[in-house]
Amino acid sequence: MTSNIILTGFSGTGKSHIGYIVSQMMRWDFMDTDDELTKRASATIEEIFKNYGESKFRQMEKALISEFSDLSNFVISTGGGAIVDEENYKYMKENGFIVCLEAKADTINARIKQQHNVRPLISQGDPHERINQLKSQRQHQYAMSDWTVHTDHLTPIQVAREIIRAWEIRQDQIYEQVRLGTLSQVPSFTVSTKSLSYPVFVNYGILTKITEYLKFAGVSDQVFVISDEVLKDTHLATLKLSLINAGIDCKTFLVRSGEHNKSMETAQAIYSWLVENRAERSSTLLALGGGVIGDLTGFVAATFLRGLKVIQVPTSLAAMVDASIGGKTAVNLPEAKNLVGAFHQPIAVYADLDTLKTLSSRELASGWAEAIKHGLILDKDLFSLFETRYQDITYMSPEISEHIISRSMEIKARVIEQDERETTGRRILLNYGHTIGHGLEAASRYGTLLHGEAVSIGMMGAGIISNRMGLLSSGNLDRQRSVLKNFNLPLEYSSIDPEDILKAIQLDKKIASKKINWVLLEDIGKTCIRTDVPEDLVKEIVHSLCN
Repeated sequence: MTSNIILTGFSGTGKSHIGYIVSQMMRWDFMDTDDELTKRASATIEEIFKNYGESKFRQMEKALISEFSDLSNFVISTGGGAIVDEENYKYMKENGFIVCLEAKADTINARIKQQHNVRPLISQGDPHERINQLKSQRQHQYAMSDWTVHTDHLTPIQVAREIIRAWEIRQDQIYEQVRLGTLSQVPSFTVSTKSLSYPVFVNYGILTKITEYLKFAGVSDQVFVISDEVLKDTHLATLKLSLINAGIDCKTFLVRSGEHNKSMETAQAIYSWLVENRAERSSTLLALGGGVIGDLTGFVAATFLRGLKVIQVPTSLAAMVDASIGGKTAVNLPEAKNLVGAFHQPIAVYADLDTLKTLSSRELASGWAEAIKHGLILDKDLFSLFETRYQDITYMSPEISEHIISRSMEIKARVIEQDERETTGRRILLNYGHTIGHGLEAASRYGTLLHGEAVSIGMMGAGIISNRMGLLSSGNLDRQRSVLKNFNLPLEYSSIDPEDILKAIQLDKKIASKKINWVLLEDIGKTCIRTDVPEDLVKEIVHSLCN
């Protein structure tokens, strides 16, 4: 996978300004080679030309561009003449996707006059004529770029979007090469959001070949791994051995197991660990574990140094089909779950199905709850598979498991693409069963129920509400009940005060204008959002689920 986006083009085409915009949209780092040179020389470009001449400037520029091989996930704006040098072009081609920003001489001249910046090579004689002359000399090299965007009649935002679109097309071409066997790895699918596009791999044996996958994501030097302490001698050991054998510096932080450790206190401990180990904005965090680790690591990545890259490597079924996709990150407060968080997409997701072999039947069932939910809300064919193939699925038959896990993950991905930050209302569909489920988890202090178990009970509550409000037929409610029962998921709860659950529900994040947005079913694969669910009905259902 292309590890950098490198902008070239004549002065005045907007490389610096637009490059910064692209970096913000993609959550990558940004470097302007001219700015970097002036910092290192403690002089302006004009002063370097005047005191040392163009040849010295080009030497400094070449030395800087040769450092590209040490960078990944950078948007780099280069000087207008950098690509002319053959060695510079070689470095640029090997380490990035080259985009040329083009504009007519009249446009360039007008922009340069507005900017009032001195351009040494066009400051003498007629600027318009000099621009045409230099552009003609360089046009052959500019044409060797991977993509060209004509900027004359576009706003900077529009140009930035065109660059990102071009980059995504290039990634699709790479994926096709992988499919045809000319490259070694192929994603199961790609998540394309406004802030970031990233590959998702669902396969067996990923951890033993993790360095190949990290190289695909542009990570090759140092990785900060955050994992669950129970994985220390199993999946973490496999991961670390792969990294060490490839010469990748791997530092690890172990988190004690349990939802109650997804807290501000744990996040603070990780912040201190990152400071101690001198993590930088170019560093990559890798979350190896279940949903707690994924949420916690994602939250730290979103907030430390205003944003680090993060890779999700889920080792539980629940994390694979739910938490690893979509960029929702959070920690819990005593009052309720996930009250402090951020949206922060990963740069890649690697789901190694071999890790599921170490899970208990209860943990697997918890994960299937989220996958079943995806069928209930959006894919009746997927739900039918859970009805008809439940024995093969519960026994993790490879023939069906990879397909159904990948399909469930992709369903969530397609929702995320339509509503990355819960602004259109589409993403809220994924919360079917979660209003009561999160209430259960908070009321139990995250200690007695697994997340999928709480969601299963929550789906029964939401299903009964749907039925009582005349939306869902009794037959389809029975189908939901039967599937959850076949997967040994709980349909009710005990030893939790229903009033505590009702209090926690009032803190639900889906409340708007003091009304809860309930995700309800109208049919298998068809949902609706309702804010008119009577409080008395909610109270009755919550109490009725208590055995």
